[in-house]
Amino acid sequence: MLATTAAPSQILILEGRVRRAGHKVRVSAQLIDARTDTPVWGLPASERELTDVFAVQSEIASAIAAAVQTALSPQEKKLIARRPTDNIAAYDLYLKAREVFHQPTAAGQIETEKQEAFLQAAVQLDPKFAGAWTMLTRAHAYLYFSDYDHTPARLARAKTAADTVVRIDPDSPDALIALGHFYFFGLRDYDRAIEQYEKARRLRPSDPDLPQQIGVVNKRQGRWSEAVAQFSKGLELDPLNFFVAQTLAAAFESGHRYPEAIALRRRVMSAGPEDLVVAFNPALAAFRANGSTKEAIEFFARLTPTPAESTIGLNVRKRWAATTGSLKEYLRLEQIKPNDWPADRAFRPMLGRDQALVLIALGDLAGARNRLSNVEDLRQRVVSEPANSTVWANLGEIEALLGNKNEALRPQSRGVDARNARRADGSAAPQKPRLRLRVDWRQGAGPRGIRAAAPHDLQRAVCFRNGKATRPSPRCAATRDSRRCSPTRRTTRRCSERRFGASQKAPDQNTAMGRRFSSEGIPPETGGI
Repeated sequence: MLATTAAPSQILILEGRVRRAGHKVRVSAQLIDARTDTPVWGLPASERELTDVFAVQSEIASAIAAAVQTALSPQEKKLIARRPTDNIAAYDLYLKAREVFHQPTAAGQIETEKQEAFLQAAVQLDPKFAGAWTMLTRAHAYLYFSDYDHTPARLARAKTAADTVVRIDPDSPDALIALGHFYFFGLRDYDRAIEQYEKARRLRPSDPDLPQQIGVVNKRQGRWSEAVAQFSKGLELDPLNFFVAQTLAAAFESGHRYPEAIALRRRVMSAGPEDLVVAFNPALAAFRANGSTKEAIEFFARLTPTPAESTIGLNVRKRWAATTGSLKEYLRLEQIKPNDWPADRAFRPMLGRDQALVLIALGDLAGARNRLSNVEDLRQRVVSEPANSTVWANLGEIEALLGNKNEALRPQSRGVDARNARRADGSAAPQKPRLRLRVDWRQGAGPRGIRAAAPHDLQRAVCFRNGKATRPSPRCAATRDSRRCSPTRRTTRRCSERRFGASQKAPDQNTAMGRRFSSEGIPPETGGI
């Protein structure tokens, strides 16, 4: 489902159905006026050969332009007539990669590597498939950006993919998008990335992924109002786009605009894919908003044993235990399936660190150190990835927990240096950098104070003060969600003003496209936050 604007006051939504049977496809489409929910144009269902699928796409695009009385420029006509590939098998692999990309866990290493595998196979079948090369650019650059594989070799693969798109199809939106991905994810050159994405959007004004990606860059620049506007535009173009909706909800939470975040997360839960993490997010947002545990208690009461004991289910329950400071419950759950977190392979050696922090909070330093058996893996990894700030930071903390003073200080300084190279990144504002480990070795062999280097949920669950581990109350845990902003009326307003501006309002999402997504909609901005 995609939305388009035919007139300043009119929003049209394109709905279509495609059914595939062997080498035949049956296609139907219609335009719906979002204000009245009535069809204004329709394409009768027709059966075509699978090899004609791109011709059908061109026909539908041209027919829609005529229906809304839009004159197409020569360049737009050329883009409509363009066939992405002549190889149906390659296109099928490309669609599989896109399906993975839009899954709830698409940001993880495993899912990104799945996309990489599909896309690599696609470009082997058709080396001139620009769209597949563009997605492959993003996959390589994202693995580098997210510290899953922060090696020069991975960055070089991203550059090769981007250069290939520019070489085989230099005038296409794909070339611009590939360059934007490389500048953003590969080089963290935000200004040049925005420039490329904006050029591509002029050629693909109805592509919901472009405003979403521009919004992500805006967020990294600390331009939160612009980011929310872009995410909202992406959701308007594709009301059922799960990825864009999740991103917008997270942006609302970052500014402590919890009513909007909770409403949107509930919409995502009701209309999006079935996923325990997605289903739990509204309850977690409610807790962060005001310390309420009612929603989470009701959520867990509804879980049947099968999902509750699954890897994802245990992960959600452990996350809640850590968030509320229920450390013994956290360890009990961890023993059901030890080391079976659904973590990405690159960060798996760091899982023992999470458990060690809980044991330290419970006074078991020896038990904590026994959990840190994978430190050698991290020591070797910083040799191959010397600019990986995530690995440096976690290695420093683990060395500190093991009582290795000199080894702890060296990784921390290197980790801070690596992160300082990225300080143009404003996505964490107004929070302080998480990359901090303060160790006072004057109190025996153990660390006297461990602060924000812990995972975010465990930061709220484990507090070290004057050498003593303490656990905050649920209310306190909620206020620690941001170390500068608590959920009180005054500080929440200040926090949101820092991110979105004192006089700026978020785009009103209580629109026809929002109501079409679900019956709930997002409440309009009411408080000047």
